[in-house]
Amino acid sequence: MKQNFLKYFSLGMVLTSVFVSSCRKDDFVDGDAQKTQTTGKTIIKIIDGPEKSLFLDAATGIGSVNVFNVRRDAVSADALSISSSVTLTAAPDLITAYNAAHPISAGVPNTYETLPESLYTSGAGLTKTSTGYTMALNAGDFAKDFAINLNFGLFDFSKKYALAYKITNSGNGTTSATQGQIFVLISVKNAYDGVYSQSGGFIQRYTAPGVKEVGTLSGTLAGNPDLTLTTINATTVEIGNLTWFGGTGGVGGIANLRATIDPATNLVTMSCLGAPTLKNTAGTVNKYDPATKTFTLNFDWNPVTTPRVVSDLVIKYKGTR
Repeated sequence: MKQNFLKYFSLGMVLTSVFVSSCRKDDFVDGDAQKTQTTGKTIIKIIDGPEKSLFLDAATGIGSVNVFNVRRDAVSADALSISSSVTLTAAPDLITAYNAAHPISAGVPNTYETLPESLYTSGAGLTKTSTGYTMALNAGDFAKDFAINLNFGLFDFSKKYALAYKITNSGNGTTSATQGQIFVLISVKNAYDGVYSQSGGFIQRYTAPGVKEVGTLSGTLAGNPDLTLTTINATTVEIGNLTWFGGTGGVGGIANLRATIDPATNLVTMSCLGAPTLKNTAGTVNKYDPATKTFTLNFDWNPVTTPRVVSDLVIKYKGTR
C-alpha cells in the first residue's frame, strides 16, 4: 500500500535535530541582548490540509492508513518538551460543502459520506471522544500521524467516503489560521487500477458506415501514450488518455470510457457515459488476463452516422498511478 509515513526520531536525536528543524527561531536584533528564540507562539497545524485525496492500493484484511499529519511548530525547545494534546472534532459540514461545490465528478453526482466507524479503528496516540478524537503530543513530539486501521474487506466500492476534522483545541499552542482543518477523500483502488502501456491496436474513423476516412488520425495505437485506468467500483475502471494514431490528440466524444470486468470469466464489457452507443464490437474478443495483467479490447461507437472503431487494443499493466 502506497502511503507517506513520517520517520520519527528518538528523544536522543531530538536534541540534535528536532530543536533545529521544529523550533521557530526569531532573528536576533543587534544591540538587543534580551531578545531570545522564545518569543512568538507555538503553532499547531494539519500539514496535509485543507484538502487531500488518498488512493489506496487494494488489500485484504486490515491495514494501517495514514490519513493526515498534525505538526507542532514549537517556538522553543522548552515548548517542545511539554506534553500536550490536540482536540480534533469531526466536521461533516466540510463534506456537505464539498459535495455542494463539486456536484459532478466524472459525469456522476458527488455524494461523499463520512467513512463509517464500522470500517476502521483508530491508530496509536488517538483517544475517541463523543465528537472526534484527542491526539497525544508527548514531550519531544513535533509531529504525529492521524492513522486508522482500515478493514479493506468491508470497503464498499459503490460508496464515496471521506473524513473531515477541525482542530478545536490546540493544547499548548495556537491553531494555524490556514491549516486548522482538513477534508480527506478516501478511495481504494480495485485490482485493475493503474497505468497501462499500449502494445497493439488500431483505431479507424469513418465518414459514413462503411466509408473509411482518409486522413492522419486513423492508424496503429501501439506505442501511443500510456492509459490510466481509474477505479469506479470493484469491477469497473474508467479509461483515460485514449489518443488517435500518433498519440498527439485525444479521442473526442468518449468522455468516461469504461471497462467492466466479470471476475468469474474475466470477460470485459465496454461502455461510455459520453457516448451511449459505445459497445463491444460483435464477434470480437474483450477480455482481461489476470496472469499478465493485460486487456484485449474491441469496441465501436456512432454506428449509424460516423462510426469509430478500436480493434485489438492490447494494454498491459505498467505500474500504479
